[in-house]
Amino acid sequence: MSKKNKSVKSKLSTPLKSTLHPAHDEISLFLNWESSIEDSILLLLGRSFSSVYANPEFNSQLREIKKYFVLRDYVSIFTNPTYLAIYTAEYIPGRALCYQNLFLSNDVLRKLIREDGGYVLSLGSGAGSELVGISSALVGSKVHISHTNESDASPPSTPHLTIHSQDLADYSTVLTQLESEVRSTFKFPHTLLQCESSIGDILSPETSGQLISLIQKSDLITCMFLLNELFASSKSAVVKLITTLVRTMKKDSLLLVVDSAGSFSNINVGGQEREYKIYMILDQLKDFEIIEKDDSRWYRFPETNEALNYPTKLNNMRYFIRLYRKI
Repeated sequence: MSKKNKSVKSKLSTPLKSTLHPAHDEISLFLNWESSIEDSILLLLGRSFSSVYANPEFNSQLREIKKYFVLRDYVSIFTNPTYLAIYTAEYIPGRALCYQNLFLSNDVLRKLIREDGGYVLSLGSGAGSELVGISSALVGSKVHISHTNESDASPPSTPHLTIHSQDLADYSTVLTQLESEVRSTFKFPHTLLQCESSIGDILSPETSGQLISLIQKSDLITCMFLLNELFASSKSAVVKLITTLVRTMKKDSLLLVVDSAGSFSNINVGGQEREYKIYMILDQLKDFEIIEKDDSRWYRFPETNEALNYPTKLNNMRYFIRLYRKI
């Protein structure tokens, strides 16, 4: 076994340090073990990706992925089956932690997930960070506790929360593994959480019928680190996608847009020298009420846990957020 592989195995088998986040009081009481919610998420992800981290080609393939990111050649990343597992193992842990924190810290999103329930459509989310991050925001809620002793023998037609993970690439193997780990770790029956997925290019007219049907029944639609990538592929197609969202979203449903706050997410519109952020376009839409906006926000890993013991480095994230309600 290589030195790297030994290190990975050691980290995954070492108990993680305990942390306490002010927003996680109910979660900590529910878990009732010497582990924070962040630790629990990383443990389940570590189990899911242990074979990926043990791959001797992990670092070299990750360098190739990062090269394509710099070139904004997203198609070369997400249409290459060899890269999908590497990409997922590298980028999903940090984002999953960030999303869990985001859904707990926003009153509207917290209420939707932990109290009201409904249908969540996560576009471009096949790698699983939304599945893990959003579902873990359920932990310790009253509805979670009330469902812990229920059987999966006869799942209801309408569970409390449904998360539909949509993506261009086929991440079905990854999503199946992550769903299994989430259910096992947090004791989520199907009466509480239903997981769905679909594969398709949301910029293609061929998938418009399926996309429209998903949008129409969604209470929340998420576009997390997605729209800038789509803009790099086809600006006109993204404009059509936004038009479809405006025309199809039901009244009072929510649209959550999160992306990098750095210059990496700048887009050029109309060949002009000036560059814009995607939210500058969305903010002008009269069909959307802005519920929350922040042009630059940091998610930093808990200071009381120096490393959040994990096989790969977890980087703090700076992002922008827009939460819109359809008028």
